Amino acid sequence: MAEYRKIRRLIPAAAGYHPGSVIRQLCLRSEEKGFSCLKDYYPYLMDHEEERLFWNDHLTYLGSHFFRGDMWPALSAACHEAFDGTRPVRVWCAACSTGKEVYSVLMMLREFLPAECIRLLATDYNDEVLAQCAEGWYGSSNLAEIPERFHGFIRPGGRPRETGGTSRGGFCFREDLLSAVSTKHLNLLTDAYPEGFDLILCRNAIKFFRRREREKVQKRLAQSLSRSGLLMLSDEDSERIRRPAALGLTRLGDINLYRKA
Repeated sequence: MAEYRKIRRLIPAAAGYHPGSVIRQLCLRSEEKGFSCLKDYYPYLMDHEEERLFWNDHLTYLGSHFFRGDMWPALSAACHEAFDGTRPVRVWCAACSTGKEVYSVLMMLREFLPAECIRLLATDYNDEVLAQCAEGWYGSSNLAEIPERFHGFIRPGGRPRETGGTSRGGFCFREDLLSAVSTKHLNLLTDAYPEGFDLILCRNAIKFFRRREREKVQKRLAQSLSRSGLLMLSDEDSERIRRPAALGLTRLGDINLYRKA
């Protein structure tokens, strides 16, 4: 902890995050750089500004997966009941990482909603992963994560306007999915939240924060929901909501899905 406290002074972005999660990230990074411990990594961090800047964008980035977790059938059923296609549905994927969950929820919603009905905002504080989300291109190895019934939303290669019409391998999503997504840089700890969303997904992000910050983020996410809006969390994040009713939320069923009163 002594070394962590010294390192934290060099990384202002660490404020508000749970020390355990930050230390894990620091240890992984120090090993990547060839250091055996944080004590050896500290002088390198102190002497290299580019390494300190690295942490502004990569403090909690752990990657993402398509259709991660087993909650998708229940989430689809809840959305099918809540959204009938007669009005636009506004979705926010907070801490979206590279966007795999963004396109997962889009494909799920497109099973019963028309393209023109869905508008999705994807936010993250890492501009590098946010750019990949906006592009919607992924390597071929990720295709196995996507159920076969959704493969009609996929085409090989990248977006024609970004590859000069040539394929670069991998796959990209159809233009009707890509055009439904807008991206924005947003730090959940420091930036203003957008409002009026019918569905918010914020999974595997809140667990990284200290208790006081977790409670603030939970409250602000609830405030960003429209009336009867749905909030989807991960298992670990949901465990940290101590009093859903105090946030104006009701838990639905056995998954980590909440509805705003």
